Amino acid sequence: MDMDSFFSSIEKRDDPSLKDKPIAVGSTERRGVVASCCYVARSFGVRNAMPSWEAKELCPHIVFVNPDFEKYKEANEQLSDILHRYTEVIEFVSIDEAYLDLSDKEDPLEVCASIRQDVYDEIGVTCTIGVSVNKFLAKVSSGIKKPNSLNVTMENIEDFVENLPIEKFRGVGKKTSQFFQSRGVVKGIDLKNVELTKLTQWFGDKLAVWYHSLARGKDDREVDTTAWVRKSINVNETFSRNIDTDYEAYLELDKLAERLARRIEKSGSFGTTLVVKAKYAKNFKVVSRSITIASPIKDQKQILDLAVRVLKGKPLTSPIRLLGLVLTNLKDTNKLLW
Repeated sequence: MDMDSFFSSIEKRDDPSLKDKPIAVGSTERRGVVASCCYVARSFGVRNAMPSWEAKELCPHIVFVNPDFEKYKEANEQLSDILHRYTEVIEFVSIDEAYLDLSDKEDPLEVCASIRQDVYDEIGVTCTIGVSVNKFLAKVSSGIKKPNSLNVTMENIEDFVENLPIEKFRGVGKKTSQFFQSRGVVKGIDLKNVELTKLTQWFGDKLAVWYHSLARGKDDREVDTTAWVRKSINVNETFSRNIDTDYEAYLELDKLAERLARRIEKSGSFGTTLVVKAKYAKNFKVVSRSITIASPIKDQKQILDLAVRVLKGKPLTSPIRLLGLVLTNLKDTNKLLW
């Protein structure tokens, strides 16, 4: 699962005036680089990690936006919670990309469709999911029809790999691709026809076995859950009509508290810090208020009471475009001593 142009999509979500413009998240300083660019900018040849000056030469009207990593981290935490609803077997490989093992699900494609819908409804951006029999093929599949798609590679795998450009193989970067192509290895079929002894001469034992396996569509790596640790449980609601009164905010917080309580029960975790966050409609500024208590935060009434208490101490202003609740300082329920 790969988020589509993650940083720039978040910026477009929060500032509708950027919707149809070519934008890049990054610095315009002399040595600045493009951290993320939208698909409009990519149509001009702009790419991630490109020097900012080069991006401006390719697309003179490109709009640069300063990165807001706290905002991206928050969206990543929302993403983590969405994925956690569907499986425990998750491996995040970056802030916007993850592998999921859905081999125990009755209908994995239905799960993927639900994930994509939840990401759009709750985070406000799109993602692309590739489905296949192993991590290598799933990753390649996710990159074929970006953005905002679900691509399945479960049949005719041999033909698929044989026709795959050499630069699409995992571990083949720019220099390695040039090395292969200078030796006539342009597609998967060419790589498949290179003897293992020859690959060993070129790359050594470990990489030789790796490329030899990939050329046959094989990848035995399991989804590694040890790299993924849940840090929070989130619920958010973006309103079609702005919230203008305390009473409306109270009603919405009650709904959010119910949703959060259900997720807490399902997660097998508990937390001791509750964060109330809001996004203002006028300037899209995100603000948060938090409260920490000694006992576990678990049920709907307790969550609502805490949210109201923290807002009474430091009220929000209006109008409000989004409200959210976040439970942090998580611990395993099995370690609960109360």
